Amino acid sequence: MSNIQEKCNHSNRDIFDWKYGEGPVLEELVEHLKSTYKSHYTNDQNDIQTIDVFAYRGTLATTSIDNAIKYLMRYGKKKGKNELDLIKAIHYLILAIAFERKQELVATITAQATADLELANSKYGRAVETVPQGEANYTSEGILEEEIK
Repeated sequence: MSNIQEKCNHSNRDIFDWKYGEGPVLEELVEHLKSTYKSHYTNDQNDIQTIDVFAYRGTLATTSIDNAIKYLMRYGKKKGKNELDLIKAIHYLILAIAFERKQELVATITAQATADLELANSKYGRAVETVPQGEANYTSEGILEEEIK
């Protein structure tokens, strides 16, 4: 099969010509990341990972960076030049980046919500904080429909 035919058999995102062989490494990395969702670092239902605990504590970024350093320092010492150590380090760095991005987004949303609340308080007084947010459906008797269900 010619190179042109081979490229036609792939989707547009797969056509990129990785000059240094990064494509297969990225594919292996994705498979590794997917496999961690059912690893021994989860609870019995596979719905809570140790990473979730770090995120809840707010330490996910720093813990992930520390773990990446650990795997980078271990590379070449345990089972020779074990590629898995490098893949694990990359995985932890990806987790750190993703967590920091999420924290920045949450901070932006929180800052905007705080600014909106302060604006509302300045216009309407602090009582606005007790007004239910979103749409609420009340019966003709003034009872929330959710309370009836």
